[in-house]
Amino acid sequence: MPGMDGTELLAEILRRNSRAIVILMTAFGSIEAAVEAIKFGATDYVSKPFQMQDVLFRVARALKEKNLEKRVADLENEIRQQSAAPLNFTRTIFALCAHARQDACAPRINIKKFYKQSLRRHKKWQQQHKI
Repeated sequence: MPGMDGTELLAEILRRNSRAIVILMTAFGSIEAAVEAIKFGATDYVSKPFQMQDVLFRVARALKEKNLEKRVADLENEIRQQSAAPLNFTRTIFALCAHARQDACAPRINIKKFYKQSLRRHKKWQQQHKI
């Protein structure tokens, strides 16, 4: 290729989009060149002459791998969010109890007023703590 070799092209592609799927194709294939391309971030490596079925298989495999990576990342995020949810819920309950205790200590307060004041304080607390 005039101007740059395959590894330079690979580096430029990945510099522009680090999540790109790159399958290098070369007429001068060797094991060393394939290993080097994979080390630099190529998804796969194909030597000429090639069979179209082989290229299609490699593209399908690369897309499947990328989809699996995305699914794993999505599931990890979901797990992080689920593990944070009980903590937020627990904080909310403790805050509501603290507000209720403050309201319960006030002299001669009726239940309806007590409940409304507790909810009001709790909503203010949620806004302050962004829950």
